[in-house]
Amino acid sequence: MAIPSVDSYLQRELKQNLQALLAKSYIIKEVILKDFSDEIVNSFINTYCTDAGHKGQEIPVSMTFPSTKQPATFILVQFKGGTEFDDEKGNSLGGVTGLVDQATGDYMSETATLTVKPYNGFPQASLHLKNPISELESIPNYSGETFIDGNVIYLQYASGMSDGDTFKVFYSPQSVDHEGHATGSDITTAKGYDVMENYTIDTVSNNNDTIRCLEAIFKTIFIYMKQNMTEQTELRLSKLTFAGNDLLQEVNTAENSLVGEQLYYRRIEISYLLTYSVNTEVGTLLDSVSLSN
Repeated sequence: MAIPSVDSYLQRELKQNLQALLAKSYIIKEVILKDFSDEIVNSFINTYCTDAGHKGQEIPVSMTFPSTKQPATFILVQFKGGTEFDDEKGNSLGGVTGLVDQATGDYMSETATLTVKPYNGFPQASLHLKNPISELESIPNYSGETFIDGNVIYLQYASGMSDGDTFKVFYSPQSVDHEGHATGSDITTAKGYDVMENYTIDTVSNNNDTIRCLEAIFKTIFIYMKQNMTEQTELRLSKLTFAGNDLLQEVNTAENSLVGEQLYYRRIEISYLLTYSVNTEVGTLLDSVSLSN
């Protein structure tokens, strides 16, 4: 069972979703920033959107301050600390967190391309995934029957399905050993502890209107992220807090303030309740390793 890295998850999801939305300026204009003035929206779209006719200026999403001269706008993701979560039952350290089947990997999502081809005179629809499937969780926007064979999911063909369509698949892969052989079923106990962890997402820019636009986009992204299997199984979103603008004093230098380029930031605070756990077989495996070699 993998130990989750929340800051990496936040950086990846924010970057991917931001890039996807910036590639569709009509969504930015007609949906997300609909209540903003035309002047602000057009300026933001012309500067940062990446579809045809716009400059497509990059907005870096990182976990450290830029090592070179600060770009006009960037996103900073930081871990601010965590505390073991104590509920009414008391301390969680070392408690049983569940049962683990060694044949089943961690839940994951994958976008698969639909293949439609004739079979016995009828169209056959299938999805080919990267990994053999141990357990299928769901296929959004599909409600028909499924049949699984290794890494292939056969779907019930319906009119409107076309070769090349894409489906998001949430599943648990079949685990394999170091030789590539499927791991047999072996149920073990997982033990660990619950932690409430806090993170900040700072939108930094020398333009307050840009900060306002990006905050609106991030509020939309958080809605999408909540649909992720990760946020329904590993991470439990506890709290979102949106703060106002402030000066970024850490980089308040003559180069960026006296010439009218003072950097501002607006902070989003996000808390997750998550469980760190390992299966009890890990101790046995470690005991079998010769640390002197």
